[in-house]
Amino acid sequence: MVNSLDTYSNIDTVKHLYDLFNQRKWQEIAELHDDKVYLLDSKIGDQFVERKQADLATRYAAVERKYPGIKDKIIFIQESGNLVYVQYLSKGRTRDGANWEQLAWNIFTIDDGKITRVATYFSQPE
Repeated sequence: MVNSLDTYSNIDTVKHLYDLFNQRKWQEIAELHDDKVYLLDSKIGDQFVERKQADLATRYAAVERKYPGIKDKIIFIQESGNLVYVQYLSKGRTRDGANWEQLAWNIFTIDDGKITRVATYFSQPE
């Protein structure tokens, strides 16, 4: 049986990730990634960090716990080869109930239909 994701373009894969994020489907998000994925988060540092696919669902769930109600809306998306560039608006609440929003960028590398790298650039909400 052919997986329906096999016919997705790289942009479709990334849009699907954002849809799943907003639905809180953490395990399905993890499955869009390769077994090993390299993540760069500008809040943490300037080096890519290797993570295992199996750890990603927990990682995404932790973001939701930290920022309850978080939702992402794609503002701009462009594909160039195996890279997909996304500008998005992220909105949510802090744990004390304050609302926040911020613009952010992700650059996804997709190889053989799986996300292998994600570079994230944003300033942390207050």
